[in-house]
Amino acid sequence: MMKGLDPNSAKFYSIAFEMCITIMAFMFLGKCADYYLEMEKPLLTALLSFIGVFISIYRVIYSIKSKR
Repeated sequence: MMKGLDPNSAKFYSIAFEMCITIMAFMFLGKCADYYLEMEKPLLTALLSFIGVFISIYRVIYSIKSKR
């Protein structure tokens, strides 16, 4: 373990990692849906990406409130 690293900072790293994974998963699902439905514009990619952002923000707020 690194010497200058605060033990509580691991919590924030895990939150950021979880946000990244959630957003990328929804983006991937949107790309797959656009490909499967043969859409001309990546509308489902954009829509599901925004949904992933909102879900990840909700989960961050919920996890911060529950750890108080």
